Amino acid sequence: DHGGDGTSTSRSVYYGIPLALLQRVCGIWAVAVAQVLLTVGVLLAGLRWFSGQATYWRDATAIAVAGMLGGLAIFTDTLMPDLFAGLMIFGIAVFLGFYGRMSIRERFAWLALITFCVLVHKGHSAVLFAITVLAGPVALLSRRFEWRAFLGLAFAMAVAWLGHTAVGLMVTRVTGQSPVPTPFLLSRVVGDGTALPYLNEACRDTPYLLCRYRNRFPMTENEFLWSKIPGVGVVAHLGQTDRRRLAAEGNTIVFGAVLYDPLRQMGITLANMARQNVTIGVTRFGMLGGLEPERDPEMTQALTQYRRSAVFQGRMPLREISWLMTAVYGLAVAGLIGLTARRPKVFFERDDGAAALQMIIAGVLINACVFGAISSTADRYQGRVAWLIPLMMIVLVWPRATPSRAAQWPVRDEGKRDD
Repeated sequence: DHGGDGTSTSRSVYYGIPLALLQRVCGIWAVAVAQVLLTVGVLLAGLRWFSGQATYWRDATAIAVAGMLGGLAIFTDTLMPDLFAGLMIFGIAVFLGFYGRMSIRERFAWLALITFCVLVHKGHSAVLFAITVLAGPVALLSRRFEWRAFLGLAFAMAVAWLGHTAVGLMVTRVTGQSPVPTPFLLSRVVGDGTALPYLNEACRDTPYLLCRYRNRFPMTENEFLWSKIPGVGVVAHLGQTDRRRLAAEGNTIVFGAVLYDPLRQMGITLANMARQNVTIGVTRFGMLGGLEPERDPEMTQALTQYRRSAVFQGRMPLREISWLMTAVYGLAVAGLIGLTARRPKVFFERDDGAAALQMIIAGVLINACVFGAISSTADRYQGRVAWLIPLMMIVLVWPRATPSRAAQWPVRDEGKRDD
C-alpha cells in the first residue's frame, strides 16, 4: 500500500496473509519454524522417489548439506517468498518425473504445492511458464514425461492467474481504484541503458511522462523504482496519477527500446542471464539503509528492532556465507559434469530419476534466465534455487543398497500405470 499513492499488488497476499496471521497468533519465529517444517517435509517426500527403498541417512545428509552449506537455511528463516522458488522447481521435477508411479492423491498433493508456490510470488509464474514451454516439447517428444502431467502444470498456472486477478478485482472493489502496477520491465530497459536512446528519439513526437526524467539517466533499475533521493530515481517520486500513467506507457516504451536496437538489447539480456546464473548468495538481505521507522508507523516496532540487528549493523557475515554458497554450488556443478562424463546413463538414461534430475537442472538454469532478463541481477534470485544442485549431487553419489548399482535410477515400467 503506497498510502495516498494507491495500492500496489507487486507483492502477493497469498504469502503475506498467512505470514501476518501466523506471526500475530504465534509470534515472529513461528513463521520460520513453519517454513522449516514445510521444507523438510517436502524434501523428504520427494527424495524418497529417487531410490527404490527408504534411505533416511542419505536424505537427511542431502538436506543438511543443502541447508547448512547450500544456503537453504537462510531462505527458510527469511520472511520472504524466495524459499518457494526452489521448492517449486523441486516439486515440478518430482511431479513430472514420477507422475506415472504416483497415486492420484500424491499427484494432487504435489500439484497443490506447485500451485501455492506460484501464488506466493508472481515471478514464479514466469519460471513455471518457461519450464512448461521450453522443457515441455522436448520432454514430450522424448517420451520422458506424460502429457497429463503438463496439463497439471497448465492448471497450476491458470489457478495462479485467476488468484492474482481476483486480488486486483478485490482491491478495486474495496478501495474504488484499481491497483497501481509496478513497472518492472520498464525498469529493466532503463537499467540496461537501452531506454534512453529510444526516448531521445521518441520524445520529439510523443510526450511520454518519462521524457521529463531523461536528465537523471543513467540509473540502475533499483534506483529507477525505489530511490527516494532527490534528483535520483523516478517511480518513488511520483503521485498516484503519474504512477498510473507511467505504468500505462511502460510496455510501449519497453517494446520501442527493444525494437530500436534489438541486437544491443539481446546482447545485454544474454549477459544479464549469464551473470545471474553465477551470482549466488544472500548479500542483498543486508539492507543497511532506507528503513526509517518514522515513515512507516505500522512498522515502527519491527523496523526499530531490525536497526538493532546484526544484519543491519553489518555484523552478519553475509558475504562469507555467499562465498560458501557459491563454492558449494560450483563444486556440485563440477561433480555433476564429472559424474555424467563417467556414467552418462545417470543423466541420459530414459527413466524416471534421470528425467527428474534433468528437470531440476533445467529449472535452475531457467530461473537464472527469467530473472536475469526481467529483473535486476541479485545474488538471492539464484541463491534461492542453487541449493538444489548440491542436494541432488548427494543423492547421486550416496551408496545404494547394492554399491555396484550406485547411480542407477528406478526404471520406468511402461506397461504399468497407477491411474
